[in-house]
Amino acid sequence: MAANSDNSVIVIRAAQLIDGKDAPPLRPGMVMIRGDKIESVGKDLRIPKGAKVINLANATLLPGLIDLHTHLTDEVGTHWEEVLLKTTPGRAALFGGKNARDTLMAGFTTCRDMGPTWPYT
Repeated sequence: MAANSDNSVIVIRAAQLIDGKDAPPLRPGMVMIRGDKIESVGKDLRIPKGAKVINLANATLLPGLIDLHTHLTDEVGTHWEEVLLKTTPGRAALFGGKNARDTLMAGFTTCRDMGPTWPYT
């Protein structure tokens, strides 16, 4: 989903939501996004007039999922020692963009890169 920089509202509905706070899943689950921030999470959120509603049916929502150990600029299947010999900073940067998108599409909204092989990629 592209960044939503204005003040528009998107509400995502799904069968359940796990909030990561050791509570039972909310059924159904809803996430309200205003602009580019999660504004609220709940079961029966009031949907503002004009909000875009996305119904994910039987899906499970995990808002704000964070991957704390990534190596975004690495090519999948390449050992870190090979990276030193077989890649360039430009190639690593291209893989970084692709891997960041793949990570986002897998549901992670934040990740911590554990250090690229090449500085400033």
